Amino acid sequence: MKPGHYAIAQYHDENGDHKFNRTLLMPKEGFGFSNDAPTSIGLPSFDAVRTALPASGAVVRMKMRYRG
Repeated sequence: MKPGHYAIAQYHDENGDHKFNRTLLMPKEGFGFSNDAPTSIGLPSFDAVRTALPASGAVVRMKMRYRG
């Protein structure tokens, strides 16, 4: 990847159905964003999740959140 700023999202497809399962308002499966950006309703902003990728590369550690 080219150096720059990127946003990373992840989710845990616990049941292997290739979908991000959720109830009416809450996710049923784990998820996370770079910078451990908080979210309540909707997705966090790019500014909240953006992370720098220098030419030398980087390691991004992310937490997986589970609700419900």
